[in-house]
Amino acid sequence: VIVTTPRAARALPDVLRRAGADLRALAGLKVLAIGPATARALSAIGIDADLNAELAAAEGVVAVLTSVGGPRGPWLCLRGPGARDKLANFFARAGQPLIIVEPYAIDRFAPSAALL
Repeated sequence: VIVTTPRAARALPDVLRRAGADLRALAGLKVLAIGPATARALSAIGIDADLNAELAAAEGVVAVLTSVGGPRGPWLCLRGPGARDKLANFFARAGQPLIIVEPYAIDRFAPSAALL
């Protein structure tokens, strides 16, 4: 399971609940956090990341997975909407499936004309 942001980490229990599962479903699976803030958010919900991409970007995940022999088997990626497809391309080149879930929407701030 790749968790890309602290917000995605906080959404993980709800994602699992919607699938009829809970955090126990992650037993035996590797969890990769992108950046220390995401690792802390995972820890706050009771999950210790097995891997941590210190570079908080897709390139950090690619580096970590490459260092452990590349992706093996399917991975679930929780990310925000509008994220780049670098991870999907990396998995496709490796011939491995990547299941992408966008558990939240980004609210865009649009200032009203009265504020301008």
